[in-house]
Amino acid sequence: MSPLPEADRASERGAAARTVCVVIPHAGGWGILESCLAHLARGVVPCRVLLVDNASPDDSVERVRRAFPWVELLPQSRNLGFAGGCNAGLRAALADPDCRVAVLLNNDTEPAPDWLEQPLALLAAHPKLAAVQPRLLSIPFPGRLDYSGAAGGLLDVYGFPFALGRVLGELEMDGDNWLEPRRLAWASGTACALKLEALREVGLLEESFFMHMEEIDLDWRLRLAGWELASAPLSWVRHHSGYSLGAESPLKVYLNHRNSLRMLTRNAGVGTLLRRLPIRLLLDGAALLGYLAAGRPAHAWAGLKGVAGWLAQLPRDLKARRGIQALRRVPEAELQRLHYPGSVALAARLRGRTTVRALGWCPPVLEAKEESAGV
Repeated sequence: MSPLPEADRASERGAAARTVCVVIPHAGGWGILESCLAHLARGVVPCRVLLVDNASPDDSVERVRRAFPWVELLPQSRNLGFAGGCNAGLRAALADPDCRVAVLLNNDTEPAPDWLEQPLALLAAHPKLAAVQPRLLSIPFPGRLDYSGAAGGLLDVYGFPFALGRVLGELEMDGDNWLEPRRLAWASGTACALKLEALREVGLLEESFFMHMEEIDLDWRLRLAGWELASAPLSWVRHHSGYSLGAESPLKVYLNHRNSLRMLTRNAGVGTLLRRLPIRLLLDGAALLGYLAAGRPAHAWAGLKGVAGWLAQLPRDLKARRGIQALRRVPEAELQRLHYPGSVALAARLRGRTTVRALGWCPPVLEAKEESAGV
């Protein structure tokens, strides 16, 4: 067979690119964005790149127009937060009849050239997979996994997030022990591929979360509806975790406490909620006392405001809960089997179990599939 003319090859690449849309929310910061887009330019998988500008206060968007003209811009009149910015991009992807997969990507990341290959292959091979996360590597701590999802997102039975390779703030070393695809409880919004067919069924990110844990809330909904999540650890993305909001920020403490309680309230089965929520509130109270004991009153106050923020949103979330629970196709017991059977915070603080191996629990390996559904 004779090779295709260059014009036909370009057309073929363009058609392939429209099936995958990379969505990058952005609210300023040229240096990190330039690095991210330069790494994307080296990618071997054709894709459409959509930059959602959350009213950046600097000239980074104008710089993108000059330096990266292949990037599509979706400007917003105000900062919609991570959730709102991502949703604006996801809606654009959903409006494209050729698009099958949307990929969320932080602007402070450095993807490998082949970072999309394994996630797309897994989505094609597993019809019930809705979200796939590559392995996230830390830029501030070279050689270690990244805080914001590490080798794949997990939850304990009280709705507390941790990850393969990250328990509380302890980051494990990267290595061959993380290279098996595993089933996940959540896929990090730092970098994850989402099947649009699944989003059409369950909806998008909850924008009132603003930022932090909105992807875990979405992923819980996906699992309720019978979809699955997995890691794609042969694919990797470096991440400058905490660039937008550092770990020491009281605002981050506020959002983490508020949004974690909200997602538990919205998604857990009624029996799980009645059993786990009182203990979860006690654990949050212990965390606030811990902040005070460590001489961090601003963080204690932020955590207390987070609990108050959960209470303020409770009427809204209980109303939303009815629609979310109507999505349920999977028994609660089956969902909970994918959660660590205890409190990961207590295991770490009281027993010193700060690695996944020390916890003595790991999510199952993603089983092999022979069929291909396409994406």
